[in-house]
Amino acid sequence: MNAARQIELLSEDEYFELDERSTRKHEFWCGQVILRKAATPQHVILAGQIVTALATRLSETLCEVGTSDLKVKANDEIYVFPDVVVWCENAQLDACRDNVLLNPLVLVEILSLSTESIDRGAKLAAYQTISSLLDYLIVWPDMVQIEHYARQNETDWRFRRYLNRNQTIEFAALGLEIPVAEFYRRLDVPEGVINLELPFESETDE
Repeated sequence: MNAARQIELLSEDEYFELDERSTRKHEFWCGQVILRKAATPQHVILAGQIVTALATRLSETLCEVGTSDLKVKANDEIYVFPDVVVWCENAQLDACRDNVLLNPLVLVEILSLSTESIDRGAKLAAYQTISSLLDYLIVWPDMVQIEHYARQNETDWRFRRYLNRNQTIEFAALGLEIPVAEFYRRLDVPEGVINLELPFESETDE
């Protein structure tokens, strides 16, 4: 019988040493290191449109919008590179590492086939532990579809799904409204459709 594959876990210091030496981005999940794959052109265009839409509306405020070059600490053992990050004048950076943001207000992840399960699962759970976070958006690049989690209080979140360009995303805590069409302005992709698959086979009358 083959021995179970052992996963080599790194300490935080070992992770940061690795990430600083590398030309590619790595995320840190409780000792495991995950390489972020290079983004597709469609992913990059969508991220740029989201940044532009947010930055335009925040231009007269003390808030900033950044891309995936900024690392966010999700909890004591998780460090990630969200696709889009919003923070304001009270930004808190890690005392030992000035490229790690501790208190983001808005986080956006753009899906890919390799990241969908983690963006909608582990990252959603981790991001909801960040006390400063007000909104988390999960955005599809190949169709108009956005999942929006908006904080209501310390423990409760409101969920909304957007499937067409005529809808408006409301960032209530920041006082912002952004048409879905602005995110997808440069992408020729179809409107979203919810695919409901039954977990069993249906029976037909004979």
